[in-house]
Amino acid sequence: MFFCVLLSFVPCFELLFSILPVRVRFGNKFFREFDFFEKLQWKNPQYLKEYQWDQFKKLLDHAYKYVPYYRDLFFREGITPA
Repeated sequence: MFFCVLLSFVPCFELLFSILPVRVRFGNKFFREFDFFEKLQWKNPQYLKEYQWDQFKKLLDHAYKYVPYYRDLFFREGITPA
């Protein structure tokens, strides 16, 4: 009995979800990121390389600080993210 009620609820939920405004469905964070990448596509190649390098350094720094496997690996190889 409950399963039948659940099955009839899912299409109703999908219908209600689909009529919500796009900003409500995806949230503000999605649109901030979307706007950022929309502008980023028009930047010059040198800026993009610098941006990618900065993001890569942040990723390595995060891995070094919070992931024991990478901290040990960097230590073994003599790598210290700065």
